[in-house]
Amino acid sequence: EEYVRVTVREADGDTPAITVGGKIDRIERAADGGHLIIDLKTGKTVATAPQTTSHPQLSAYQVMFALGDLDLAFDSARRLHSAGLLYPRVPSRNSPYTLREQAGLDPAAIEGFVETLIEVGNRMNVE
Repeated sequence: EEYVRVTVREADGDTPAITVGGKIDRIERAADGGHLIIDLKTGKTVATAPQTTSHPQLSAYQVMFALGDLDLAFDSARRLHSAGLLYPRVPSRNSPYTLREQAGLDPAAIEGFVETLIEVGNRMNVE
């Protein structure tokens, strides 16, 4: 478990900085050599595949992985394979657990989600 904090917009005059942070439960090496971000879920309600595709928490973790200062002692390359929700107490058809994955975001998608975070931050600062 590693806490990561990333500033997606620096403060500028009256405009406050916007920072996103959280704890990434696990980062594993995928078979293709990329990294798999794992968020452990203790509940028994499993997100659907379509929900996972656009899951904002997983997208935020991917932004933190791409832009954050992570200690990846086992690998200096930062290539993301995917991010997933792991339900260890919910068996699937062929496994004692259920894993729902969100594909790794490319640089344009990372930038797009950063813009979303900034828009949300702007709304929060106005309210």
